[in-house]
Amino acid sequence: MKSRARQFLQMICVLSLLLSFSPPAIASVHTYPESDNYTMFRSLQTLRDQSDRAWQFVLFKRVHGGQVESIHLRVVGFPGSGELEHPADLQITSPQQTWMATDTLPQISPFPTNVGEYDALDVVTGLTSDAPLKLELPAVKSKVAIAVPPFVVKEWRRVAAMWQNP
Repeated sequence: MKSRARQFLQMICVLSLLLSFSPPAIASVHTYPESDNYTMFRSLQTLRDQSDRAWQFVLFKRVHGGQVESIHLRVVGFPGSGELEHPADLQITSPQQTWMATDTLPQISPFPTNVGEYDALDVVTGLTSDAPLKLELPAVKSKVAIAVPPFVVKEWRRVAAMWQNP
């Protein structure tokens, strides 16, 4: 009788281990063939600023004919998040370094004032670890600080590594 009880407990333990296994998180990195010679790789994340307002970050890398054409970071504030100043650079700080990502939108832009786009090529290719980053968005009223967690940095590094130049 004790052996049946032991087998039953062992089976429950095995089943609970199997059922408690969770698959890894699905990254939001996607590949978009734009034409025969153009491919875009994209990461999409939503992060919150120091005032708990949501901002969407789209890191996209364009490759043309096997050569990296650009890596840009588009920032979109949800309604009420604030207005971004143009032209103004985005400050990105890691534990080891600070970068200034150049604003790529013209002062008079067809985009709404809650949208910014920055040249992130030097930043993303310069990341050597998945350490968290701090972003300071150039908002009209005041700077907006956003912490970028390691899983997002890892995803950005993954986008940068996709389809490297030969």
